[in-house]
Amino acid sequence: MLLSENAQPCVTSDVYRGFSVPKNLLPKRGYRQVVSDLSSYDCKRDGKYQVRGATRSPSWTAKCRPPCAATRESSCCRVRLPSLAPTPRVLGSPQPMQPGAMRERTVDELSVCDEQSFRHVSLYYDLKEVLRRSGYRFRVLPNGRARWDRALLLNLTFWRGHGGDVLESRRVAADVVMHAAWHHLAAGVLATSAASKLSTEALFLGESIASAFDIYLVGRLLRGRSRSSFLETQVPAMADAAKVAGLSKAAFQRLLGEVAANPERAFADLRALLYDATTSLFRCRDADAALAVLVRFERHRFGALLHHYELSNWVLVAQAQETRGRRPDRRAAAVDVALRRGETPVTWLTSRWVVPALAARSHALEHG
Repeated sequence: MLLSENAQPCVTSDVYRGFSVPKNLLPKRGYRQVVSDLSSYDCKRDGKYQVRGATRSPSWTAKCRPPCAATRESSCCRVRLPSLAPTPRVLGSPQPMQPGAMRERTVDELSVCDEQSFRHVSLYYDLKEVLRRSGYRFRVLPNGRARWDRALLLNLTFWRGHGGDVLESRRVAADVVMHAAWHHLAAGVLATSAASKLSTEALFLGESIASAFDIYLVGRLLRGRSRSSFLETQVPAMADAAKVAGLSKAAFQRLLGEVAANPERAFADLRALLYDATTSLFRCRDADAALAVLVRFERHRFGALLHHYELSNWVLVAQAQETRGRRPDRRAAAVDVALRRGETPVTWLTSRWVVPALAARSHALEHG
C-alpha cells in the first residue's frame, strides 16, 4: 500500500470513467469537479489508480494522485500514483542502510486521512480500536528511501495474510486501517498456535473478507451520499475492470445501485466469489485448468470485478507455503459456511470477531 505526502487533487464528477452513478446516490453537494488542467486520467490494471474526466476520450495523457494516497486492494496494495513533479535525485553513492531500517508505528502514531467520510460507519471506529488496543504496528519506509513502488513491491512480495503492512509515509487512508484490522482479526482467530501460521484456507478467507469489505464500504458511502477519496478511486478502478470484462455502462450503474441498496448482501456475494475463485485456482496445476475456473465464474454477479483483485498473488503465496499431506482447515471452513448462511455476514463478523477482540483486550488491560 502506499501513502503520499505530495498529494495532488484528482478529477471527479457525477460520472466515473464513463459510468453514470444513479442521481439519488450522489452526495448532496456533489463531488469535487475538475481542479486540474490535466486533460485526462488513466486507471491502470496493476493497481495504480487514476481517474479521468468522463467526457474525455480514452487517450491517457496524464497521471494524478488524490489527497491521501494509500489504499488497499486485493492482495493488499492499492496504489495511487506519484505526483507529476519529478523526484529530485542526489548524485553520489547512497548511504548504506542497516537491515530493519523501517520504523514501526502504531495507528495512533499515523495520520489517518479520509476518516470523516466514514463517520456514519461505526464499525470503522471499532476496527481502528482493535488495532490500537492490540498494539498493531505498521512499518514506514525511512526518509530518503520512501517510494510508492518500493512499498508496493514489499507488500506484494512479502504479504503473508497478517501483520506488518509497509507504508510509504506516516499518512494512511482510513480504508487501509480497516483492511489491516480484518487481517489482524483473521490471523488471531484462524492462525495455528505454532508460529502463527495461516493455512491456505485461512489465508484466502482472511483476504476475501478484507477485500470484499471494500464493496461494503462503497455501498455504505453511496447510500450515505458521502464525499470520499475512497469512492473517487474505488469506483473508477472497478469501472475499468468491469469495462475490460465486457460489462456495459448501464449494467455497471445497476450494479452500483444494488450495492448501495444492500451493502451486506454485496459483501456476502463478493466474499464468497473471491474465496471460491482462489481456492479453485489454487488446486489448478496448469493454465488450461485455471482458465476453466475463470470462465466458470464469469456469470457470477460480481464476475466482472474478479480481475480487480490480485488473485495471482494470493495463489502464489499459498503455493509457496504449501506442505504435503496437510489437512483441510476445518475452522476456516466453518467460518466460510457461517458467512454464506447468514443474511448479515458483516454483523456476524462484528459480533464473533470484533466485539470479542475488544472485550478480551479490555479485560487484559484491567488485569494487567
